[in-house]
Amino acid sequence: MLRVHFTADDLVRIRLLSQPNPLWEILLSFFCLREQRKRIFLQAWARQLRTDAQRWKKIVPAARLMAGLAPQGPYFPDFLTPAQGCTGLDTGLDAIAGTPRRRLTHELNLLAECNRRKDRTTPSWLASFAAGDANALAHLTRTLRDYHETAIAQNQAEVASVIGTDVALRTRALLNGGVEGLLRSFEPLMVWTPPVLHVRYDYDRDLHLCGRGLFLVPSYYCHGSAVSTADRELTPVIIYPIATRQRWRQTAGSKPNDHLTRLLGATRASVLHAAGTSLTTTDLARVLSTSPASISRHTKVLRENNLLTTCRQGNSVLHVLTELGRELVRGEPTGFGRPSSGTAEADGGPAGRVGMYAQTRSCAGTRPGVRC
Repeated sequence: MLRVHFTADDLVRIRLLSQPNPLWEILLSFFCLREQRKRIFLQAWARQLRTDAQRWKKIVPAARLMAGLAPQGPYFPDFLTPAQGCTGLDTGLDAIAGTPRRRLTHELNLLAECNRRKDRTTPSWLASFAAGDANALAHLTRTLRDYHETAIAQNQAEVASVIGTDVALRTRALLNGGVEGLLRSFEPLMVWTPPVLHVRYDYDRDLHLCGRGLFLVPSYYCHGSAVSTADRELTPVIIYPIATRQRWRQTAGSKPNDHLTRLLGATRASVLHAAGTSLTTTDLARVLSTSPASISRHTKVLRENNLLTTCRQGNSVLHVLTELGRELVRGEPTGFGRPSSGTAEADGGPAGRVGMYAQTRSCAGTRPGVRC
């Protein structure tokens, strides 16, 4: 268990990142390849790599290198996952290449001590890293870049989709419940009991933020428990596993209310209701067990009628409810089908705005009142 101790200053300095740190993803994906138990979608990713002889051949050198630098717990050097990686792979690799010799020596000595306690042999070639050898660091960064291109970059569309969905869920929790709502959105992985955040972690430790704030970073390849840096003096960060698709289904997959179904039709009402959790086209298709093409047709109609908006995040398209869409999903508007003329509500209230849709043309296969 990791216990993160907050002050009032820390609560206003929490940052939720919208994308993973590629250096953490490299490291955690190595762990995934070594471990037998992993999430279903990570099992598929690992199986695809292992069965592709050409890609696997490119991965082997990096796997051997990382087996020495980051063996199976409980410690791996923090210089492998610099905070600068949050701004991009190139920046992160530059930070690794520029790691001061003193830090390299200190962290690799800690690794050697951990190996002794675990009766593991420390590879002799680590001495060149501990000495700050520029050639060794250059070889490391080239190897990590090649690994990222081979094992991670080709999975980027899937990663962007699910990361975007997770961040949308967290953002909605923040908007609806403030910082406490955000922290509680991580349950059961993290449990907020002010002023301490209890985080599922492989080892027992305490982290006092002391006004520095906290970075919350989503990860596709992290699974089971959260991870963090070993050095308490570094920028406080928690790398957390993204919410599973089961969680999205629990959040987005409940049935829409009856009046919404009568107004829009069962399928389109389900799309609007599920979009309340701000999902991508692909994720809406998965939640509702239909095709992305079908989702795109329905979201186009809903967007034209000002019930949701669409924004692009990387290679994914994220659908977010408008205020009118939220009112419909919550069931707040009244007077469905009521003529829009001659009433005060028709000029601006929720029921009046819904009434406008009753006057729009309809087409075959859709409910009256929805423009298509």
